[in-house]
Amino acid sequence: LFTFPYDWRYGVSGVFSDGKSNEDVLKQKIAEIRTLTGSDKVDIVAHSTGGLLVKKYAMDYLADNHIGKAVFVGVPNLGAPKAVKTLLQGDNFGIIFLSDAEMKKVAENLPVSYDLSPSKEYVSRNGSYFTRTTFGTETEIKKEEFSFAQLKNVLSLEHNLNLQALTNAEDFHSSIFD
Repeated sequence: LFTFPYDWRYGVSGVFSDGKSNEDVLKQKIAEIRTLTGSDKVDIVAHSTGGLLVKKYAMDYLADNHIGKAVFVGVPNLGAPKAVKTLLQGDNFGIIFLSDAEMKKVAENLPVSYDLSPSKEYVSRNGSYFTRTTFGTETEIKKEEFSFAQLKNVLSLEHNLNLQALTNAEDFHSSIFD
């Protein structure tokens, strides 16, 4: 049994200052395990973003990924609305001493926050995950749901989220990937 600690903050689409990515590090780890064990293939159990990383690696190295079996546990294949909630409002994830506001500040600069945001396919299958409610007079309540394209504009223009990170996440969650 081997563990694969990786820098989850960079998610799947982020690149380190040295130009490498978590996918590069995973490829190297698989090569090390193959050398140590003499096996041609490795079996992987992946959780959460780790599953997205394994999936991208398997697709990018389709012919020679050296993966025997992959088991995904709690992998947000189409993204998770909570990622956008964290970007917009923060979330202490049930940790009492963790501030929502501080998590919001941190999340805005983490590629993983964007990689985990719901994809176009998520919205296609489940509908919009973002609703704006406007209150007019006492009896006037307007609810507005947004398409995927509208969401990108709302998140980048109205909430000042990182447009490049949103675009990277959209590219990452291609129709083939999802």
